[in-house]
Amino acid sequence: MHNGGKSTVTDRPKISVVLPTFNGAAYLGESLKSIVGQSFSSWELIIVDDGSTDTTPEIIQEFVARDSRIRQVRHLENRNLPAALNTGFSEAKGEYFTWSSDDNVYNQNAFQRLIAVLNHSAEIDIVYADFDMIDAVGQRIRTVHCLSSQELPIRNGIGACFLYRRSVQDAISGYEESLHCAEDWDFWLRAFIAGFCFYHMRDSLYLYRDHDRSLTRSHWRLVQAASRKVLEKNFPSMQNLAPATRARCAYALSRRSFTLGEIRLGILQFARACRISPVAVFRDTVLILSRRVFESVGKLMRVR
Repeated sequence: MHNGGKSTVTDRPKISVVLPTFNGAAYLGESLKSIVGQSFSSWELIIVDDGSTDTTPEIIQEFVARDSRIRQVRHLENRNLPAALNTGFSEAKGEYFTWSSDDNVYNQNAFQRLIAVLNHSAEIDIVYADFDMIDAVGQRIRTVHCLSSQELPIRNGIGACFLYRRSVQDAISGYEESLHCAEDWDFWLRAFIAGFCFYHMRDSLYLYRDHDRSLTRSHWRLVQAASRKVLEKNFPSMQNLAPATRARCAYALSRRSFTLGEIRLGILQFARACRISPVAVFRDTVLILSRRVFESVGKLMRVR
């Protein structure tokens, strides 16, 4: 392990970081600086330029020229995030894998904290940490506390700051390129179903930028449709999971169908959930309604 200075080009890096970017010039430099400035130095950074037409290539070249740990791959045309991730990881040499976005920022000790967990316990395959939400100019909005991996069959609560063993990627293959906007959830869910062990660090190690160009804001309906596809695709593989978990998954599917305006399909999926475990459906309904009541009360209190 290297904790000071740069790794030489002959060293095999401990961590492979893939950073896909498409016309990300606005925040890319800040994101790259947060990786270069990590207290843990045995890493390689593979930047995948997914067909950018702005000044992104020039920014990448500046960093590649300054640090031998950084290299780039360029797509001649835009192929979207999951394809860029697969391109990057096909070049990766590290023992541990992670990826980041061109508008987000790591805390200085993020790599050191994450890898310490995996080095400490061979039973842990994937470690993930909480993160802070920031606005377009970098002002902190709130801390986001990630969810238990047990929620993965229902929703994605892993967050944007994580590190996992190469063996995870080798076992479940790469990112599903047809699931743009939900490829990360699909990856984590497949890892969960395959029995890999997740560990949640309850410390914030990352800054996630919420702005007008972010995928979750600008492609809301696409995210909803892709998320439903994730559950539909993986539901048949959940036969070994508890009935309550499978029922909650079917119920989550029905809610997404209703959100997308597909009422008949939503009713069929709701009926399937009730057949598997009506108790689980009832409990989730109570939790959802309670959450909405608390949110409404909170909004009223803020207005006053």
